[in-house]
Amino acid sequence: KDLTIEVFLPQSLLQLAVEAWERKGFDPDFSMRVGYDYQVCVRSTERWKEYGSFHQERWEDKWQQLNAQLNARAHTLVADIDEKIDYGDLLAALGDMLAFKLDKAPADNTIFNAVLETAIPVGLWLRQDLPYPLTYQIGELTALLACCLRELPQRVQKKRAETRKQEYRSADCHIGHHLVLLWEDPHRLPPIKPEYAPDL
Repeated sequence: KDLTIEVFLPQSLLQLAVEAWERKGFDPDFSMRVGYDYQVCVRSTERWKEYGSFHQERWEDKWQQLNAQLNARAHTLVADIDEKIDYGDLLAALGDMLAFKLDKAPADNTIFNAVLETAIPVGLWLRQDLPYPLTYQIGELTALLACCLRELPQRVQKKRAETRKQEYRSADCHIGHHLVLLWEDPHRLPPIKPEYAPDL
């Protein structure tokens, strides 16, 4: 249960539902979503490929600032952002942020361009809006932040696990089906070559 699955994705695929990927159990006719049981975090391929470049110092600085505050209440560190403002104003607004939350699902990749540019390491958003009033959606996201920041991945995983229940199987009715968590730790890099290779 303590396993964290980190998936590196290019910016164009950050909305991919990786936590909904299914794994087979002992019953071959029954599959389980990996996000039910494990923490699944999205990582940025663009950032990973640039580690070692002139961007690295800024990324590491932001992560160190965040890491020093992981025991702080998440709601004090995770700032709401409005993706609809001018891109230059968006970059300025994001400049000193360490973590962000979107109250509405992003309309396009503009916000991710800005997040990568400003080296924000943690983000929380929905890949699509819930079929309820926006106030309900905002309340659900805000409730997730009632924890220390270091506990946020576990709280997201717990919310995803709730969708295992029969009444939440519909892909539209529960926030757990739509949660995306960006958790970009520059010190955790994938192996240069696979640790396991398939039998030939």
